[in-house]
Amino acid sequence: MHLIIKLIKEIVIRFIVYSSIPASGLVAQSTISLSGKVYNELNKPLAGALVVYKSQSSFQTVSDSSGFFLIEVPDTQGVLQVYFPELESVFIYPITTSQALSILLKKPAIDIGYGASPSQNVVGAIVQIDQTKLNYLPVQHALYGLQGWGTGVDVVQSSARPGALPTLTLRGNRSFSGSDEPLYVVDGLPLAQGLDLDGLNPEDIASIEILKDAASTAIYGLRASNGVILINTRRGSTQASGFSYNAYYGIAQPQVSTQMMTGGEFAEYRREAYRNGNYYTTPFPNPTQDFELFGLVPQIWASVAQAYEWDDQTNLIPKYRPATAEEKAYYAQWNMGPIDQIPVYDPAKVRTTDWGKLVLRTGQKQNHHLAYRHNGQKYSILFSLGYYNELGVQLSQGFERVSSHFALDYRGKKSFKWGLSFNAALNQQDWGADVYELALNQNPLATPYDDAGNILVQPEKYQFRFNPLLSVEGEVDERNTQRLLSHVYTEFKLGKALSYRLNLGSDLLSQQRGVFQEANTQARSGGFKIASFDRYHRASWLYESIVNYSRLFQTRHQLQLTLVHSLQNDRRNDKLLESFSLPEKVQSYHFLKTREASSYISSMGTLIARSPWHSGMARVHYTYANKYLFSATARFDARKYAPEEERNKLHWALALGWKLHEEAFLKNATMVNELKLRVSYGLLGKAGSGFFGNADGYSTEYYQSQQSNLGVDFTLADHRLQGSVDFHHIRSAPQVRSLLMSTPPYVMREEIGHIQNNGFELSLQSLNLKNQHWQWTTQLVLSVNRERVKLPTGKATIEWVHNYPKTTYFNRQPIGVWSTDEAAQAQQYFAKPGQVKYADLNGDFKIDRQDWTVLGSNAPDYHGTLYNVVGYKNWEFSFLVYARVGQFIPNRYYSPVLYGNTTEAQFVAQQYWTPARQENVRYYWPSNRGVNDIVESLKFQDASFAKIRSLSLSHQFSKNRLAKLKLAQLSISLSVHNPFLITAYKLTDPEYFDPSLDKNRVFFHLNPGERALLLGVKVGF
Repeated sequence: MHLIIKLIKEIVIRFIVYSSIPASGLVAQSTISLSGKVYNELNKPLAGALVVYKSQSSFQTVSDSSGFFLIEVPDTQGVLQVYFPELESVFIYPITTSQALSILLKKPAIDIGYGASPSQNVVGAIVQIDQTKLNYLPVQHALYGLQGWGTGVDVVQSSARPGALPTLTLRGNRSFSGSDEPLYVVDGLPLAQGLDLDGLNPEDIASIEILKDAASTAIYGLRASNGVILINTRRGSTQASGFSYNAYYGIAQPQVSTQMMTGGEFAEYRREAYRNGNYYTTPFPNPTQDFELFGLVPQIWASVAQAYEWDDQTNLIPKYRPATAEEKAYYAQWNMGPIDQIPVYDPAKVRTTDWGKLVLRTGQKQNHHLAYRHNGQKYSILFSLGYYNELGVQLSQGFERVSSHFALDYRGKKSFKWGLSFNAALNQQDWGADVYELALNQNPLATPYDDAGNILVQPEKYQFRFNPLLSVEGEVDERNTQRLLSHVYTEFKLGKALSYRLNLGSDLLSQQRGVFQEANTQARSGGFKIASFDRYHRASWLYESIVNYSRLFQTRHQLQLTLVHSLQNDRRNDKLLESFSLPEKVQSYHFLKTREASSYISSMGTLIARSPWHSGMARVHYTYANKYLFSATARFDARKYAPEEERNKLHWALALGWKLHEEAFLKNATMVNELKLRVSYGLLGKAGSGFFGNADGYSTEYYQSQQSNLGVDFTLADHRLQGSVDFHHIRSAPQVRSLLMSTPPYVMREEIGHIQNNGFELSLQSLNLKNQHWQWTTQLVLSVNRERVKLPTGKATIEWVHNYPKTTYFNRQPIGVWSTDEAAQAQQYFAKPGQVKYADLNGDFKIDRQDWTVLGSNAPDYHGTLYNVVGYKNWEFSFLVYARVGQFIPNRYYSPVLYGNTTEAQFVAQQYWTPARQENVRYYWPSNRGVNDIVESLKFQDASFAKIRSLSLSHQFSKNRLAKLKLAQLSISLSVHNPFLITAYKLTDPEYFDPSLDKNRVFFHLNPGERALLLGVKVGF
């Protein structure tokens, strides 16, 4: 990859050199002066619009504060390209005269699926996210770029591991056992079920539209009940011609340092566990019994022994000091008789091995994106190359991607155009072992190396705990992905009102996963070496015919009709090979065939399956007097191999809109620029999960959901404040599941219940300050969703709780630890001092299932973003705050088994109960005889957080400086990613969790989040 970086740098340098050479042929010839005015739809002049002749930087100018521009051009045979940053689009105007030009710049239309519509005519709940916001954060996956920008969009970063894919849901969960992810559509190609944007470079995306309600999603029918994400990649026709190079480089450190016990604290924890069993007989450290506890491993004993002052260490004779009056009073409670002297012991001198630091490092990130754009009169081209590399902060983890994008659009006569696009990517992810988690499970008294510097296989000689440093090299998990997305279209008009478009698309995906685990790693725990190789192929193709009819009748009636016929097929092919007890480590997973292959190949298998779709769709948009809007959509989906209940299904939606600002009572309202009311209702089905084919089961049953939405879009105060408010209600029909039985009928269908979502969404954008030098804008995004499970019985089951979110944690409610003074009360509950105290909710002096209550859920009460941008001349400072409030996360480190030898307990530090420390403790008295208590409910913790996602400072070079450098654009930026985190969750960054975890599972993997410092540059030629 160093060669690729070197090549990119060479290309950039050459174009800088060549672009600095005067174009003598152009400068020498005579020129013609053109003048004009640039304004928007409200007849407001636009200052700062870039006007370029044929994309040549030698002939360009910028409009002034009145929108006026003057440009010198060599002739009148070409075109002018006008670019305005806030509209994120290029407008092309033919030069037909040398007189003054009047150039109108409109807001770009919003993609509504199978077409586009002006934002003022949209009646569905749609959020548009442009390229600027998508690439504001340095993300390797496009879905991460969506986090916080769209209302109702919940993006959860399931892992801090480089290359890990996020989980995205729109307006809550809706299925008990199926997927809740939305449908992704790239350049008109609906991606196959279970696939997302993996492999698509975020910098190759022009915009993303998020369709949230039935009125906007019904066009995609059976696959769209969870919402739709429309992705439009960049094309040459929407940008000025030339080259661009964007890059950033940065370093990263762990964001949260997990605080574990020191060596002295861990030694005392182990002593306390043995005191509870009366095996450690003194309330203070003594060398004789310490040697019994720690003397088995020389390195561990050496760690403890150095805390003593010795008279004779060989014979375990320490120095003594007089006991203080407080110590004597406490020791008297142990019935040991008078104690006047105790060993000289300093817990601060106990050697501590910080295992976490041994497996962490300074991470690195770098991204390079080089693009060429040509925008001619008849055709436009865009070609880009991208390279991304991330070295994780955890050893053995990393991610690398090489991507390319190509788009071609040809504009023939007015009635014909065609185009194509390709997106290709090669990903390599070093998944690596969870060595940070393994490190935190190590004994801090142990050392990773022996006295000769060799790695100790089992540093504390514990049967089931191995040195994490061996897993850095000894566990290999490499995942490679190759993906090619292609799209071809042709479009022509059949008259003034009628047009036809043909879409052809394909998605080819190939993934390989190779795993190798050495015998002495934690994964194998001293057993056989293993290796496996899994190859996964996915191929999907699409054919679509689209007919659009649009006509204005009698100046008041606007009718738009869209008809779609669609065929799509998805095919999957899996191959798996596993081997145990490989003879040579060098084989890894690369060469599983041996001379005695049958002795080493443990299993193999294949899977071939397919999922064909046949669909038809009709959509009608009607506008009356440019004030009243109506939309109706119906889609029919047929699945050849699906179960009978979902083989042929009709989905529909209706929507109404009212432009109140066009009414007479608001026509002259100076404070109201735009005000639109939207309402929609629809009935959508949810497809079952899985493929149909050889030996592939079908688990999730079909169900329908009713979806309604009420929304208001507004622009106020001379366009200084704009936004939207939405209220939604989603109710699924009762869902059923199939249960396997050992007796006839072998499959039983059981009704589960249904899920209901009610929510409120608010989006605000304000222009707080704007003058000659200063500009300050703010954006607020807030999403509130109340997900509720409705069970037929109205009561909690083992899996779900009635009237609470799907993933709700239902258990005993811990309220402290029984103290010595509460011994009599504890006995009523068959407990004793030092054990966990639970709330007796029904007052029957028993802690049983009747006392279970809701502890929390991983569904947040609300989440949102606050984004501010302050500009001064050519400088810009911005910051993004993201918050997620009301979520709970389960984690085993919060409910450790406080047994004398367990090292995971070191997270609790001094929070456990002892006879000397009974106030403000959370955990029970450790014991060396196991735990006769139920502590499962301790693992659920409030994981609400707020963080500054990014602080960024950038500088855009002035027009005069760019002219001297012969550049069209040059900017530099310095940003800090995740600089501040506010949370009560102490273990790690609570943003990184797997939302699929239910009440019966815990969060094991402790990949630390990161804080990064990044330097970026953008160059345009």
